[in-house]
Amino acid sequence: MNPFLIRGLKFDIRLYVLMTSIDPLKIYLYNDGLVRFATEPFSTKEEDLGNKFIHITNTNLNKDNTVFSYSDDLDQFEGHKWSLKTLLRFLKINGHDCSPLWHNIKRLVLKTILCGRKD
Repeated sequence: MNPFLIRGLKFDIRLYVLMTSIDPLKIYLYNDGLVRFATEPFSTKEEDLGNKFIHITNTNLNKDNTVFSYSDDLDQFEGHKWSLKTLLRFLKINGHDCSPLWHNIKRLVLKTILCGRKD
C-alpha cells in the first residue's frame, strides 16, 4: 500500500457540485473546495490500525487531537484544513501538473451523476 500523502498525512477533498437541471443536464462544479487532513502520520502497522487520528480525515473528529491546527495563512502549507486552491498550489510548487487532476475530477463528477440516471 502506497497512498499519496502530504507531509505524511492522509487527506480527502470535499467538492461542491450544483445540479440545476436533469433534462437537459446542467451541472456546476465550484472551483474551490476543502482539503481535510488526518492529524497523525499515516501508518499500516497493526498497532496503529485503530488510531482514528491516522486513518480518518474528518475535521470534527481531528479537532479533538492536541496537534490539530487551522491554517490562517493561505500562502503557508500548514494546518489540517486547506482550501482546494491551496492544495493545487502546493502540488504545483512540488512539481505536479494539476491540469489532468482537475480534468479527471470533472469527469468523475459527471460520471457520478450520470450513474444515477435511468437511461
